[in-house]
Amino acid sequence: MPDLIAALAGQLSLPAGQVANALRLLGESNTIPFIARYRKEQTGSMDEVVLRELRDRSAYLRELEQRRATVLETLAAQGQLTAELQARIAAAETKQALEDLYLPFRPKRRTRATAARELGLEPLARTLFGAPLSDAEAEAAVAAFLAGRGDGLSAEAAWAGCRDLRAEQVAEDADSRAWIRALTWQQGRIGATPAPAYAERKTKFSDYYAFDEPLVRIPAHRYLALRRGESEKVLRVAVLAPEPEILARLERACCPQAAGLQREQWRLVLEDSYRRLLAPSIAAELRQQLKETADRASIALF
Repeated sequence: MPDLIAALAGQLSLPAGQVANALRLLGESNTIPFIARYRKEQTGSMDEVVLRELRDRSAYLRELEQRRATVLETLAAQGQLTAELQARIAAAETKQALEDLYLPFRPKRRTRATAARELGLEPLARTLFGAPLSDAEAEAAVAAFLAGRGDGLSAEAAWAGCRDLRAEQVAEDADSRAWIRALTWQQGRIGATPAPAYAERKTKFSDYYAFDEPLVRIPAHRYLALRRGESEKVLRVAVLAPEPEILARLERACCPQAAGLQREQWRLVLEDSYRRLLAPSIAAELRQQLKETADRASIALF
């Protein structure tokens, strides 16, 4: 366990020897209050807050390593584990970063992109959303793909399928997910409105009928109240992200040189990818993060 001890000591700014002693005491089923009160000489007088953080962080890091090993084994068995991907997985410092890297290879339910793959649209999608193309070149590429198919696939349907493929790829890009998640957390807000059936009725959640607060500042007790109102179907709660900034940044990253028809199609891809795939997924992740933080804060009170 030396790597774990070194990691915890570095992350929590604690002496490695005291971290090792505290982990040993916790592993021997001693309670945190007991260790804080009666084993000060072994832990350097760590208080309950530090011990609880050490316990939780050590559990997190163990789970991260277990998950990392599973992901590596799965990708190797699938023949998908390149040297670059292995290096990025080894460097992932959080569960979320690890899952972002694994997302493109995770088994999926049938999607719109699945249907597009079955139509053989991937080569066309690479052409249409690859190097810059003039309108004539893009239209010629679609016409050449459709020529002789005999299945009645229209140019409009071919474009739609290619957009679906590219939208899924954008949504599964680990780097994009990371900065969109960070930007949403830093600049996003959490809002609540009453469900239609309660809009004109006074309830114990009436104070939250026009609620709006930055994600980074909402206290645990208020988020738990929002969740209760939502679970009782009185409130509708949503994460409100800085969508225009996100879409502009995606456009700069994905298609800086595209013009004309190709740029128009890229914009459709990015809007669809963000609104249909990325925004709901990242909102759910951030809400789960808020829930876990609020739950820890509630436990700490008792």
